[in-house]
Amino acid sequence: MRALRVLGVVASLAIAREVRADGSRRIETLEIEGNHRTRASTIADLLPTPLPAAMADAEVRELERRVRNLEIFDDVAVEARGPVLHVRVREKWTLIPHVELSTGDTAEDLKVLVGATEYNVLGSGNSLGVRAFRAERGFGGGVTFREHMFRRRRWSLAVELTASTAQYRFESGTSWEAFRSYDEITFTSPPFLSERVNVRLGGFAQYESTSDRVLAEVPERAGGGGTILALSYNRYAFHDLTPSGVKAEIFGGTGFLATEAATLQPRHYVEGYAVGALPIGPRTVLVGRVVSGSLTRGNPNFSYLVGSVEGVRGLQDNLYRNWVQAFANLEARHGVWLAPRWALQGVAFVDGAAFERFAESGTRGPTAAALSGGLGVRLVPTWLASTVLRIDVAYLVTPERRPFVQLGLKQYVF
Repeated sequence: MRALRVLGVVASLAIAREVRADGSRRIETLEIEGNHRTRASTIADLLPTPLPAAMADAEVRELERRVRNLEIFDDVAVEARGPVLHVRVREKWTLIPHVELSTGDTAEDLKVLVGATEYNVLGSGNSLGVRAFRAERGFGGGVTFREHMFRRRRWSLAVELTASTAQYRFESGTSWEAFRSYDEITFTSPPFLSERVNVRLGGFAQYESTSDRVLAEVPERAGGGGTILALSYNRYAFHDLTPSGVKAEIFGGTGFLATEAATLQPRHYVEGYAVGALPIGPRTVLVGRVVSGSLTRGNPNFSYLVGSVEGVRGLQDNLYRNWVQAFANLEARHGVWLAPRWALQGVAFVDGAAFERFAESGTRGPTAAALSGGLGVRLVPTWLASTVLRIDVAYLVTPERRPFVQLGLKQYVF
């Protein structure tokens, strides 16, 4: 009996050493289960401090959120087992060929993309993708490399190289062909001032040339670059069916392009976006997105483009070129499991936008609004990274009235 009391006292003292007065516990080691291709260091980089260290329950939950947000696992569980922090994951297949299709108002406005992306390069959680595409009535290609931004003690790198042709067209019938290249490099900080806040710094280089198509006075060839600054907030938790939380970013750039006539054209912009997800059941969620931006006027080659591919489903693509715009999307999703790691999801959605267009000369054009709504269905293979078979049927209410069908291999709002 006395021996049992002694063992009880020893156990109590051990627990007291593990769990401290402030609720934190001493974690000595990290144990990972299920990471067949992912390096242990990739997950260790998400810890607030190197082990051994004291960790509170909130920090354990934050680690689980960051592991989920790598988007390379479809099952994640993190728990403290005495002095051991146990992480269990189930990996997705991460080398994904892409064949994306988004229909437009006409056959010319069809958007097609083929390529491939590895979302877990050498087990690092970073992505590397190559692509070729037809979009904006032109053709192009690009390469993108992105280090994930969820490390807590190191900056992450992102590089994007893109070149494409496009047709710029206006309601008056004026149009021209353009060639453009855009190269960008940015660095995202670890948590800055707050656990949920990051800073992104970088720069861009740009070149554009145009050719006469329909008796238009086209912009001059120009090349140059500028700087990028962004501030982001992220308390979003990724899930294939029921994400939750909020993420937002405000960012801007300032720069100049030099033209053939040795003049400088400003390239300044400020943009922002926010995405929010609210689960209202085990497989039901409300997801919303708001995107807005404004840029310097003077050259419609430097413009936003809102349409059905990004913006309002049913809106004509490659027509609404704007200097200021905002659009929002709201989706209600409900999923059912068809089989292990396969789900079917029904969606009801509403899209809206407001914008002011460019005239051909680069001056202010007419203002307009767009609104559509509809239903969709998604086939979700959760064992594949970043892959969803999407079909949406929309009805555009304004500025025109017509039905519309769109296909894609990603969620429209993500």
